[in-house]
Amino acid sequence: MSSLRGHAQARLMLGLISVIAIGVVTIMWVRGSSSDGGAVGVQGPEQRADLPPIPNFPLDALEPAVRQQFQAAVDRVAASPLDTQANGQLGLLFHAYEFYALAEPCYRRAIGVGDGEARWRYYLGLVLLERGEWDLGAGEFSAFLAVVPDDIPALLHRADAYRWANRLDEALDGYRVVISRSTEIAQAYCGAGQILYRLGEFEPAVEYLQEAVRLAPKYGTARYVLGQALRNIEHLDEAKRELQLAEEYRNQEPPLHDPLARVLDRARIGAIEALHRGIDLLQAGEVDEAIDRLETAIRSAPDLAEARAQLGAALLQQGDLPAAQGSLDRALELEPNYVEAIYHLGLIAHRRQDYAGAIALFQRTVRLRAEHFDAHLGLGADLPKLGQTTTALEHLRRAMALRPHDPRPYRRSASVLSTLARYEEAIATLRLGLERLPEEVTIADRLAWVLATCPRDDVRAAAEALELATEVCRRTNNQAPQALDTRAAALANLGRYDEAVVVAQRARQTALARNNEQLADQIQRRLELYQSAQPYRQPGGQ
Repeated sequence: MSSLRGHAQARLMLGLISVIAIGVVTIMWVRGSSSDGGAVGVQGPEQRADLPPIPNFPLDALEPAVRQQFQAAVDRVAASPLDTQANGQLGLLFHAYEFYALAEPCYRRAIGVGDGEARWRYYLGLVLLERGEWDLGAGEFSAFLAVVPDDIPALLHRADAYRWANRLDEALDGYRVVISRSTEIAQAYCGAGQILYRLGEFEPAVEYLQEAVRLAPKYGTARYVLGQALRNIEHLDEAKRELQLAEEYRNQEPPLHDPLARVLDRARIGAIEALHRGIDLLQAGEVDEAIDRLETAIRSAPDLAEARAQLGAALLQQGDLPAAQGSLDRALELEPNYVEAIYHLGLIAHRRQDYAGAIALFQRTVRLRAEHFDAHLGLGADLPKLGQTTTALEHLRRAMALRPHDPRPYRRSASVLSTLARYEEAIATLRLGLERLPEEVTIADRLAWVLATCPRDDVRAAAEALELATEVCRRTNNQAPQALDTRAAALANLGRYDEAVVVAQRARQTALARNNEQLADQIQRRLELYQSAQPYRQPGGQ
């Protein structure tokens, strides 16, 4: 399931409101005007000239639960305009829903009228970072740290602000302070490594970045910079591996234990937050919990197309095709060109073996979004079933270009090419995949299979196939039945039938242990050939 549209679509309504609200605040700051109809404003006798005005905010477009939440916070400030907590809590609410321009004046009011409570400076620092005000943000974190000197998240955020502001010496010192206080913060090692890399100190950068990925193996940013640093010191194989992992983990970062930030998470309610939480759970594989959250979002906002589409994707993962289709159809009624809903309906048609229907939906998907990798991949799988192999290969080549480090387009292209008896092209495609993904055993296994079993003597290379298959078996601890099957085929094509029989028997037993009876039956037929001293060759083209 793709989530490219996920959060952006879910926040669209709030983003539009933010634009309106920012305009209202700008007018108020310039003219000191009061709100017009449709916006809730706070006016009262307790205003102070040294404080920014309290923001006015249009509430009518918000969903009911969120509107009530904002109304309660606004009413509290209206009752006590100079109350620290009331101003700060309104700022927290704007902040939680990502209305940063509105949160800032509330936090400044809380600081200005306050009793020295430091947390409002911390939150103001976060808002300023979100707005790209690096130097101002660093100043707020420094003010917070003057009161709470050992707060790790604040130390880390200040170092980040220095780095983004190009104050590299201060940033490096800041990251080292974090590391001196806690040796388990991967972000601090990554930040220090990034600075050292920018300074051209590649070997020290590598040391910091290697520690970052040791602490957080799926830290995409750290692996990317590590790959670049390794490349600069001529460690090319290691660099290539790190850059491949960076692509795999490109959107992942380690969590940071931040109690103050957790307050922001708890401030959000309503359909939008339920939707966001459902998306996060779905991406984490918690499908049942995701469905519960998405259904909550729909109960609160029945016409939220994104929630309907995400629920359909979750139900599809559960295998409930009728319910998934119903939810996705409803999403398209609400938004007829919703790309992800169309794509997932294509998956449902594929599951039902309605390949013509699946192809039509995947084609519609790529017309709406030409860069949709999964739809190109789906077309590459389903078009050959209707004899459209040339078009299938075009889509698979497009998928390779979009994600050169995903193994699936290489395998599927090789399968189509082998079916067409275009063995040299199949082998070339798999070699390219293996060059780009040297650790990908499924590509190595497929290449070994074609080299071992190709019916053409001028293409078949059983010795190389055996070498590849043996390495794949080693890396899979001799527990992958397909790899064992490939190794047996290579042995038989070298005339080593006794060994082929032993390996094929193990392959069949492993397939049965995994309840893959179809593969076990195929291996049994090949095993009978080896027992009669005959090699297995692909029949015709496959």
